[in-house]
Amino acid sequence: MTALVPVHGAAPDDAVEDGVRVLRRIRRGGMPQTLSDPRETAAHARALGGGWDVLLGHQATTSCGLLRAGLGAPLAHVYHASAWREARFLRTRLPWGPRA
Repeated sequence: MTALVPVHGAAPDDAVEDGVRVLRRIRRGGMPQTLSDPRETAAHARALGGGWDVLLGHQATTSCGLLRAGLGAPLAHVYHASAWREARFLRTRLPWGPRA
């Protein structure tokens, strides 16, 4: 099993965690994830090649990238929350208080 995930701090780019090959490749920067995640996910998924039994996308941004990659495997999509609701939730958790 292989997981293509976002780069995270000092975590290694390639690792095996609990028997899962973890490839931290999806970079996030100044652009909103709605723009960067699909492109990053598609490019890195294509680079890994084919032979997938199933693809699992968390949130629409990575699911769109996996579809865009055209890997020919079924896609399961995990829906956590709408991007709008998630942003609203995060705004209430900022150290300087809620924002409109």
